[in-house]
Amino acid sequence: MNRSLAFLPVAAFLVLAVVMWRGLYLDSKELPSMLIDKPMPAFDKLTVDGQAVDNDSLPTEPFLLNVWGSYCLPCLIEHPTFMRLSESAEIPIVGVNYRDQKALALDWLEENGNPYAFSILDEPGRFGIDLGVYGAPETYLVDSKGVIRYRHVSVLDETVWREVFEPAIAEQNDIIQAARTSDSERTQPYEEQLTALDEELRRLDAQATQYESRIAQLSVDVSAVDPVLAQINSIQDSIVKVEGQLASRERDQIASAQRTIGANADGNAGPNTRRSADTWITQQRARIAELQGQVAQLRATAQSTVDAERTRLTNLVS
Repeated sequence: MNRSLAFLPVAAFLVLAVVMWRGLYLDSKELPSMLIDKPMPAFDKLTVDGQAVDNDSLPTEPFLLNVWGSYCLPCLIEHPTFMRLSESAEIPIVGVNYRDQKALALDWLEENGNPYAFSILDEPGRFGIDLGVYGAPETYLVDSKGVIRYRHVSVLDETVWREVFEPAIAEQNDIIQAARTSDSERTQPYEEQLTALDEELRRLDAQATQYESRIAQLSVDVSAVDPVLAQINSIQDSIVKVEGQLASRERDQIASAQRTIGANADGNAGPNTRRSADTWITQQRARIAELQGQVAQLRATAQSTVDAERTRLTNLVS
């Protein structure tokens, strides 16, 4: 037991030595961060000029998150680079005014220029702690979805921008383009289906318009046919009436001729009188037969008209 305890200081020394040896090979400008490839911490704060901002206020494209302070001399060295990037609109820049005083921060921006879309006021440094900030200046590369992709500790000058950040931003743009291409490939079959459905809907809409026009035409045709049918029915009623009148007249004329023949017979009428009466009756019957033929022709014409109209209506409806 005592022998095991004696080895504890040696083990502790070995662990410490490994940690210190690894530290010798770390680049102080690329300190590791637990937030790499993770979303930015949630925040709901004020800017140095009093504007309320939160995560929804962040740019929707890749941007730089720069930690700075009016007390920070290295911040003055990198500031011209940020001003150039802002003026050329190469990339949005959001500031974090870390452990500073609001009045001093505003004076510093007034004197040196303001490259920031907005600058979060972090006087107590709590937001900086959430980010894992060691001290100003530090700069983070954040992608369009608010995920931290790179962290740079110390000054970001033109050399660092060109050799470190431009390749990192190009890589992020390639990733975004690849994601868009992949999304396009995945959605292309659905877009083709939607296009086909849209064409089918247009075809059905055109067909519905044709049906509506046909129905409207049918309504007009039916309304125009109704008076014709009424007129035909009236003609048929008139024919029946004329037939009745002709039949009654025929009976009356035959009876009158018979009475005349009878009277002449009683009065010893001669053969000429009897033949004259027979001739008149024959003529009247021929006239009646002619009228009946005309009535039959009118009836056939009316029936033909009715049948033609019924056929036309049937064809329109079907």
